Amino acid sequence: MSGCKGSCTFPKFLCLQHDLQAVDLSDNNFTGVFPDWLLENNTQLLHLVLLNNSLTGPLLLPIHSHLNLITLDISINFFNGHIPAEVGAYLPGLRILNMSKNALEGNIPSSIGDMKSLGSLDLSNNHLSGEIPEHLAEGCFSLRLLVLSNNSFQGQIFSANFNLTNLLSLQLDGNNFSGKIPDSLSNTSFNWTVSQ
Repeated sequence: MSGCKGSCTFPKFLCLQHDLQAVDLSDNNFTGVFPDWLLENNTQLLHLVLLNNSLTGPLLLPIHSHLNLITLDISINFFNGHIPAEVGAYLPGLRILNMSKNALEGNIPSSIGDMKSLGSLDLSNNHLSGEIPEHLAEGCFSLRLLVLSNNSFQGQIFSANFNLTNLLSLQLDGNNFSGKIPDSLSNTSFNWTVSQ
């Protein structure tokens, strides 16, 4: 149902589709809050794509952990507030997480480091701040793409315990990092962009 440009509310029939594996509602004009009921009612869901809508408010997590979800894309919306601290515990199987181009603020929760299968993380173009959690640099060893551009991150880029050996692309431009680029980054072969 991508690009329908029809109703401004989520289709109610999705509440009853308990065997859904993929929902793509991108490029519509949906308003309101994050539809956590989609995750609660559809425990077999693998992919949820809500990019380029007009959703707002905080990111709401399901009541129970959703073990099957591997893709969550809520980019290009108006979500605000903090990324929930327990996001890694509630969505542990994510491989793709895209929250770019919203109005999220606060720190990156260290629980993201519990997402052992995470291969792509894009949090760019938000109002996030603080440092990159050490647990992310240690625990997300499957990461191939990490995009944190255009936020207000600061401090060292990564600690000495850097374990993102599978990275192919790293984008950190538009932040306030300081200090040296860690040797661990120069020992890997990937494309990266680091600038103030």
